[in-house]
Amino acid sequence: MIGARRMPVPCPPPDAVVHRRALLALALWSAAAALPVAEGYARAADAPGLLSATFVRVAAGAQVLAACIAVALVLLPLTLAAAARAALRVAAPVAFASLHLALQVDRKVYALFHFHVNRMVVDLLLTPGGLASLELTRKDVTLAAAACAAALGLAAAAHAALLRRAARRPHDGAERIAWRRALAATLALLVADRGVYAAADVAARSDVARAATAVPAYGPLPVRQLWRVLTGAGGAHHPLDLLDRSRPGVGEPRYPLAPLRFRAGAPTPPIVWIVLESWRADALDDETTPVIARFARESTWFRRHASGGNSTGFGVFSMFYGIHGVYLDAFAAARQPPALLAALRARGYAFGVFSSAVLTYPALRSTVFAEVPGSIADAFEGDGAMRDRAAAAAAIAFARERASGTAPFLLALFLDSSHAPYAFPPGDAPFAPYAPNLAVAEMGSTAPVLMRNRYRNALRYEDRLVGEVLAALGPRAGEAIVVITGDHGEAFGEGGHWFHNSGFGEEQWHVPLVLRIPGRGPGVRDDLTRHVDLAPTLVEVLGGEDPAADRALGRSLLEPPEHGRHAVVCGWAACAIIEDDDTTTVFANGIDESTRLTAHGPRYEPRDPSAAPRLLMGILDEMRRFVR
Repeated sequence: MIGARRMPVPCPPPDAVVHRRALLALALWSAAAALPVAEGYARAADAPGLLSATFVRVAAGAQVLAACIAVALVLLPLTLAAAARAALRVAAPVAFASLHLALQVDRKVYALFHFHVNRMVVDLLLTPGGLASLELTRKDVTLAAAACAAALGLAAAAHAALLRRAARRPHDGAERIAWRRALAATLALLVADRGVYAAADVAARSDVARAATAVPAYGPLPVRQLWRVLTGAGGAHHPLDLLDRSRPGVGEPRYPLAPLRFRAGAPTPPIVWIVLESWRADALDDETTPVIARFARESTWFRRHASGGNSTGFGVFSMFYGIHGVYLDAFAAARQPPALLAALRARGYAFGVFSSAVLTYPALRSTVFAEVPGSIADAFEGDGAMRDRAAAAAAIAFARERASGTAPFLLALFLDSSHAPYAFPPGDAPFAPYAPNLAVAEMGSTAPVLMRNRYRNALRYEDRLVGEVLAALGPRAGEAIVVITGDHGEAFGEGGHWFHNSGFGEEQWHVPLVLRIPGRGPGVRDDLTRHVDLAPTLVEVLGGEDPAADRALGRSLLEPPEHGRHAVVCGWAACAIIEDDDTTTVFANGIDESTRLTAHGPRYEPRDPSAAPRLLMGILDEMRRFVR
């Protein structure tokens, strides 16, 4: 028709625009796909109230969205050139699939252990022997490969579909508006959740602070310190201010404060030090560990004994040094040995250190046994049960070589079967039914009673090995100092916690201690004792003359029981004060500032942390005493 207006022909978008549209759409699709992961964080959080429950869901969702947008921004320059856009077709699915897998792994880690992928996890992966300590099964490898393939396949398919969709839309400049809106929404969510955290922090709402620890890579706004400076609220000795100023255990070792000396003619008896992995106190009984239980009734049995850590490194460090585990990193960097073992070496002791788990992770080769690397045997093959058998056989040979002599020696044996997945020989399972040999991915989803039975079977096997080692002492058994204990405990779902290094409930810090000292009769102690008391005890038995405070924070177990005491238990992100009434006060150790001051009972029931300053100031001083 003459004079009729022609409709404009839609202009196809340039290739760069198509890729920018698809990249933003892929970021938003990835964020939506990760919302179940965000909800998983929220369900694992300690968020009992409406405010904390709402906060943790918004904060977790905001972090996931921010992570996806951040990945998109990193990839955005690849949309500018044709060659780069070809690479983007591969890079975008790989990047978003990797992010999704990382979130899934981190959520699983948090659900089991109540911490995120952190320096400890990185150390575990990179330190020789760390990855082997996980004892990954073929099923673990298969599940990991399948998850990677599925995530990459879904991301690639989504990216291809979004590219086709973006190419069909006309070029109208709307992608710039979409990017601005996505950035503004992300920023608004981040500001909102951090605003809620800041307000709750100023109001001392510890429930929000606890909930925030469930959010990955969460960095709350540091307004509490500014608020107290401006208003004077909280006073000069408010416990949270103490934590803000504290960097416990950081610095160059200043240890011991004075040389360790022994009186003339002091005894040099053999010392046998046996540590069972993950051995919780209620697993020392006539059914689970009959050999050790019988030995305990012939020795001194400490029935309320606290490890110095909820993981191996901190627990073992505290027992050999007599100081808090928070010093571990500083002492490892300086290769500072414990005063007790250095003194034994100077007095002519032979060392035999046998471990079925390699002692590079945790860093026991560079701390406890730094001066005796040639005395360490920890390169054993097979599963936990096979390695335990080999380590015990080596320890037995060491003991038999010295059974008829008089020279002093220290035999240290670390057994690992009772570490998850709890290994024992086929057919040697008195406790049934028990869980099958689980993949790591399945741990925490199996009935606790089945996991507990598997654990008890592993301990029963270790118990038999301990009996064989003690028998190998022969005629020197009566003159030997014998220590049998656990590095830390083990959780089986108590309070939502699993395994160890996941919390400070009693099941993770309360361990057995059996101590036999020549010339002392059997006995039972029910007062609170600690791993940091072991080194001072042995120094006293061996004739040490100097005050224990020069090198230790514990006191000799030969002293009369003292009620009203407390223990300090350290982990990777926090430490805890265990009081005589089982009140557990958890505080940041300077690594993870999201860990705030909280208190609970032995089964994680909330308690009032207001009494914490009474002990916290002194403990923080203890955590700085041996560094400069």
